[in-house]
Amino acid sequence: MKIYLTLHCEEQDLEGHDIFTVKLLNAEGTEIPCTIEHSAFEYVEDPAEPEPDPEPKTEVKGWSNLDTVEKVVADLEATLIEDDLKALRRMEEKDLMGLHFSLGMFIRNHYGLWGDNKALKEDCNAIMATEKDPDLGHPDGMSTIIMKRLHKKLLEK
Repeated sequence: MKIYLTLHCEEQDLEGHDIFTVKLLNAEGTEIPCTIEHSAFEYVEDPAEPEPDPEPKTEVKGWSNLDTVEKVVADLEATLIEDDLKALRRMEEKDLMGLHFSLGMFIRNHYGLWGDNKALKEDCNAIMATEKDPDLGHPDGMSTIIMKRLHKKLLEK
């Protein structure tokens, strides 16, 4: 049985340390009741800053060659684990909005929809315009288009 551990930080103690809420979820996303009697974690100060590299490196963004919805969908299909792909395949399209703050956020952040991946944003907007999508031009709508295309591709298999 696979379980998933989620950590959520809502507050800090008097010394400024984060206090986390821990939840265990089964593969269907249902919370598993549990009690944590003590913490196995210790607070560790951040290590000293590492020495900078003598020669600065050029940053290469992971999405630099992913400039169309089709390419991003293929990348997601290759990147996501099989269990996640199976879960997506079992979903109905209307339920994809439930992934807005998980897969949707990953898509928006990882593929430059909030940033400067202009070619991908243009491709998303072209699709959204043909579908008369009210979120035209917004990264939230763009990530939804990508999730819908991924979902459709998975259902075709």
